[in-house]
Amino acid sequence: LPILLMEFEKWVLKAESAGTIVKTPLDSQASLSSEEVIKAKKRRLGRAQKTIGDYCLLAGSPVDANAHYNTGLELARLTGDYFWYAGALEGSVCALLMDRIGQRDQVLEDEVKYRYNSVILHYRKSFIQDNAQRVSPVSFELEATLKLARFLCRRELAKDVVELLTNAADGAKSLIDATDRLVLYVEIARLYASLGYERKAAFFSRQVAQLYLQQENRYAAISALQVLAISTKAYRVQSKASVARDSLPENGMNVVD
Repeated sequence: LPILLMEFEKWVLKAESAGTIVKTPLDSQASLSSEEVIKAKKRRLGRAQKTIGDYCLLAGSPVDANAHYNTGLELARLTGDYFWYAGALEGSVCALLMDRIGQRDQVLEDEVKYRYNSVILHYRKSFIQDNAQRVSPVSFELEATLKLARFLCRRELAKDVVELLTNAADGAKSLIDATDRLVLYVEIARLYASLGYERKAAFFSRQVAQLYLQQENRYAAISALQVLAISTKAYRVQSKASVARDSLPENGMNVVD
């Protein structure tokens, strides 16, 4: 494995020295201007280091991955490459958790929380308002927010989790694609349910159902009904069928006075 990783690193750095530009999803929807090409060339070494870190992580070597992520972080910081800085920092969290798999203590939890708050901040910084052709980093920011909420999700940390979920719900307004909002609301509802906040979970389940209904097809309508049926318990609502069933005497027999 170490030999393979070394050879891969050589291959990536060779491609980097040949002038290859490593693009982000923010760049992929539009051709780069001459000024942006110059900027991308300055940033490519840091991006290459982050990419090597990703492959080291996939190969099961968190120590090597972390070394490349740290190099990528420093280079991205120097060139103001906020989007890739956030990505490398996310990778470093994964490497940390892989290296300490099965362990969970307050120090580790605080470190993950600190790093992920920085990830969210840097995804927000990478927002490019003046170029509508590009993909917005909002979806990356929201995904990072949900990842942190998922990691912290337990009753003792309910305040922190609720704050993250509230921010994610506010961010949903910036998502253009209804499917993205649907996926986001599903996860928010699930996490609220995990905390035991049934009414909050039911509220977002209802949002999911409404988005399903907007699709105007039979299968989406069935999904909407199923989601609403799940949320009725939190709202203390019963269907006619359940009321009729509950009103039957035991064993379904009529009682005669």
